[in-house]
Amino acid sequence: MKHQIVNIIVDLLGERSLPLVRRLLSSTEQEYRILAVESLGRLPGDEPAQLLLRCLSDPHRIVSDYASECLARKQNLNLDLLLEHLSTDDENLRFLVIKTIGSIGGLALNPIIRILEQGNKQERLFLLGVLQRITPNPKLIDVLISLLGDPNWPVRNATANCLRSYGEVAVPAVVRMLNAPSEDIQYWSKRILLLMGPAAVTVLTTILEEGTDGSLIPHIIAALLAMNSAEAVPAVTRFLQQSDDNRVNSVFAGIGEITSREVVENILNLLTHPEERIARWLAVLLSKVRKPHLKRSVLLGLNHSNETCRYYVLDALKHWGNLTEAELKGIIRQLELEKTRRNILAVADVLSGYPLPFVIFAIKEYLKICNADLMLDLMLIFATVDHQGFGPMLAELLNMRSELIQIEHIERVGKVLGLIFKARPEGILQGLSSPTMAFRLCCIVALEQIEDKRVAFALMDNLNTRDTPEILERAVKILARFFFSDDFRLKGAVTDFLLSLGLVIVKPLSEFVETIENDIDRKALVDLIESVGGKVEQSLLRKKGEQKVVLSDDHLDNVLERRKQAMAELEKYDRIIQEAHTLELTIMFTDVKGYTAFSAKASLSEVMSMLKQHDEIMMPIIEKHSGKIVKKIGDAFLIIFEQPAKALLAAIAIQRRLKEHNTSTSEEHRLALRIAINTGSVICRENDVFGDAVNVASRLEGIADAGEIVISEATSTQVDATIFELLPHGEHKLKGIEKPVKTFRVAW
Repeated sequence: MKHQIVNIIVDLLGERSLPLVRRLLSSTEQEYRILAVESLGRLPGDEPAQLLLRCLSDPHRIVSDYASECLARKQNLNLDLLLEHLSTDDENLRFLVIKTIGSIGGLALNPIIRILEQGNKQERLFLLGVLQRITPNPKLIDVLISLLGDPNWPVRNATANCLRSYGEVAVPAVVRMLNAPSEDIQYWSKRILLLMGPAAVTVLTTILEEGTDGSLIPHIIAALLAMNSAEAVPAVTRFLQQSDDNRVNSVFAGIGEITSREVVENILNLLTHPEERIARWLAVLLSKVRKPHLKRSVLLGLNHSNETCRYYVLDALKHWGNLTEAELKGIIRQLELEKTRRNILAVADVLSGYPLPFVIFAIKEYLKICNADLMLDLMLIFATVDHQGFGPMLAELLNMRSELIQIEHIERVGKVLGLIFKARPEGILQGLSSPTMAFRLCCIVALEQIEDKRVAFALMDNLNTRDTPEILERAVKILARFFFSDDFRLKGAVTDFLLSLGLVIVKPLSEFVETIENDIDRKALVDLIESVGGKVEQSLLRKKGEQKVVLSDDHLDNVLERRKQAMAELEKYDRIIQEAHTLELTIMFTDVKGYTAFSAKASLSEVMSMLKQHDEIMMPIIEKHSGKIVKKIGDAFLIIFEQPAKALLAAIAIQRRLKEHNTSTSEEHRLALRIAINTGSVICRENDVFGDAVNVASRLEGIADAGEIVISEATSTQVDATIFELLPHGEHKLKGIEKPVKTFRVAW
């Protein structure tokens, strides 16, 4: 009844009811003060607000908290009244003011940000607790993200909880921090995503499919794989289907440990994927399992009825490197259970990393009963490991089961022997004196893998013209390696021996000559062939009229003098090329991601229309920035610039123009461009450019994603870092390029 009476009076009198409300506030009874607080919350203007602020100091917590709630709900509240009380010495009052500001949310954004940035630890903690209950604002989320690097652990933890409570809205901002320089911020970002669970999976999947900063992708994949969500692995599978192997390899290399049981189980279920490439990459993820309980789950995959699933489980196991005795015994049993050659060899691949007595014994027992073909394939696996534990066992078994060896097995037997006796070739060298031609041939095959001058002397001691042509020809090729030895005694002995064999050496040495790149060495061998009356193909002959190289004491001096003259000529022509044909240029490669797939399913007119749009966007920008199009193949451009800065400006302008184009066109007609840039010396010839700098730029394109501009370190050092924002993009081993290339991504 009291409540209703007060409400009626306040509704009728409005601000004129303030005297009554003041009397209620002065009451010693809590009930009347609460009625007064509620009434003040309904009255407009600053005076009721000031009275509510006084109520924040009420000795009864229920009254002061209720006053804070009423202030937060008050229409058109003058925030300055609240801010005036932030500097009060009354700690309880200050916290209630902070609580009120936090509860107001977006309308009090600036004060909230000021408290988060400048308040003390307790004030920030208090406000962070309040902020979990309000609707988030992008600017507020950015400030919260910065607090993940706060020196105080409680503040970081409270910030993480606050961001987690915002759910999907906060995910994009959190994802950006996965690539933060601070490992601490990376940790908290991953933790937030894990705490969000399915909500984060949905957003991460969308980000992955729509494309993002390439350097973030490994973190996103790792975050997905760390979540106990059924959707994580399918999202990764879609990424595998949309990316080439180089891209996947660079992403997977940045993924640490797989820690989610559900992810492991989902991967196991997908190992029967119809695309073996997908299954192979999923097996790579299983190789990153480290926790014992998850390893047990993976090992259960060996019981799967599908042999392909078992094969890829085995493929993962060989990378673990720390299998226990119990696990190894389970894999040994698998050796007996598997029926297909591929799976049996996969089991052997795993066991070859564990030369333990019980493993060696089990392998020996299995090799005793399998057929000769399978036995030799398995022996090659264990011999390749280069461990003394397997060698004696394999040698014993070869001797024990020698009756099974047929002519077609000689190549593999020889390779096994060569691997077993690589460090100790005496056993093979003794075999050269065997009266059995097949065994002698096995020894020859084995010696092809061994670099030891004892091999040459043993061959010369045991070879004779009665040997089969195959033995002689292969032996001659082995001896040819020692023809170029620094040991002149050995070189002389080999030369004399080869000459003594006569025409037998012509065919094998002619074949061997083709493998030699050094012209002088080629000529020396050609002369040796001619010395026994042999004829060689025209392409192997020296130039007409050139004096024959004589293998004598004067030979070396003669070769060195000609080398000196050749080097002088080479230096002269190098200078001519450098001065007349070499330029320092910046090379840009571009191509449209997804063009091949689009052109395969689209009509010719659609493809031509897309290329026309592409060219109309690109060419004016290239011309404006003084670029020259050297080559155009379909959707791909090779462009050169004299100034690196102009190349970067052109690339940024292209990406921005494409972004505008894509917002105004249908999804199937959008253009997603990859751009790669490198700077260096190139040779210009017939309107084309050649050189390592061009090759590097071409390879860099393979690590760029849609919408990215990737540049080399060579380019980055020649542009102003205060003008361009260059983000580290890692070192990459590029195909055909000797050294890893440090790269940067240009923000645009």
